[in-house]
Amino acid sequence: MQLSVRQVTCGLCFLIAVACCDVSRADESLPNGPEAGEKQAKSRAVMIGTTILAVITAGGLFLIGLVAMWGRRVRKVIREPLPNQSRDDELWYLKRPKDKVPDADDGESA
Repeated sequence: MQLSVRQVTCGLCFLIAVACCDVSRADESLPNGPEAGEKQAKSRAVMIGTTILAVITAGGLFLIGLVAMWGRRVRKVIREPLPNQSRDDELWYLKRPKDKVPDADDGESA
């Protein structure tokens, strides 16, 4: 089964939303006292770490998708035939110029 970019993006947005949701239910079950602060800090650190991991994963998948789309475009451009070219005289450098255009610096000076 092949996933589309839209499906992957929606899935990653859902994961980020779940990771960033409020942890109020978990906070209610924590005991009061000095251990409560440590557990809150630990659960907050886990939430921040999960969010950062989800953002890095989403960014990496976005860049991989961007490279895949760019590669498809380059492959398409490469397969197009080149435009027809006219055959010029191969010995053009041996021919004398027909008429010489005078330079502005030849002769008169102001």
